[in-house]
Amino acid sequence: MSFEEQKALERAHKMWNGVLFTVGLVGVIALVIVLLGGVAGYPGNVQHIMGQSTKATATVTNIQKVDFCTRRNRDQYTLTWQEDGMSRTETVGRCGDPWDVGDKLTVWSTEAEPYTESPWVMRSMIVLLTTALGVTGWLAWRGRKKIKKAAESALNGTWQPQVYSTIGLPGARNFRMNPPRPNRNRVSDWIRVLYKPEGEYQIPLDVPGTLYIDGFQGDRPSGLSLHETADGRRVWRWHGRIREQKLR
Repeated sequence: MSFEEQKALERAHKMWNGVLFTVGLVGVIALVIVLLGGVAGYPGNVQHIMGQSTKATATVTNIQKVDFCTRRNRDQYTLTWQEDGMSRTETVGRCGDPWDVGDKLTVWSTEAEPYTESPWVMRSMIVLLTTALGVTGWLAWRGRKKIKKAAESALNGTWQPQVYSTIGLPGARNFRMNPPRPNRNRVSDWIRVLYKPEGEYQIPLDVPGTLYIDGFQGDRPSGLSLHETADGRRVWRWHGRIREQKLR
């Protein structure tokens, strides 16, 4: 194994660092938006999410239309309802003609404008965002862990791959393996290259070689692979989809 190959395998797991950083950054930005939006921009959000809003039945008493409804310039609907024995009137902005004058609807009132959606709607959005960030972060961490273990096994000499003699290059139409495998051999299965020699090579389409690979899941290559052609050209790839016990 050349020095360049060793360095490529040593840093192979770092491809996931950017994903983990992005997930963390998005999480921080989302938290800042929630805090700034909830506390400064929309103080009623905190009350509503925490279940401190008051549920009531409101009546649409007036509608003020705009020429062109946008996010910043919406139709204004005046709502009136009874709260603590007193009449309260507020306006909400909406597009799309959701109500007519005289319609009754359920609202949740706060110190700010009333809400026409249950607090569980906002709670669900927060839960979904948190879950999505958590799952993405976990998958990135898991992928980083797997590729790091696989690369370490290749570096310390404990890698025990399956070995196939080959004709052609992986992903090419004429690529063949012996013993034969019913793999689908799509270019997309071989594009995550960890290391390949620099420079342009004129390689015959029928060049013989050897494929070292962790294995296959169904007809797809999985884990770490090394393809070495008869002229000594070596290409390391990562295919993912490797079972955890394979790395132990």
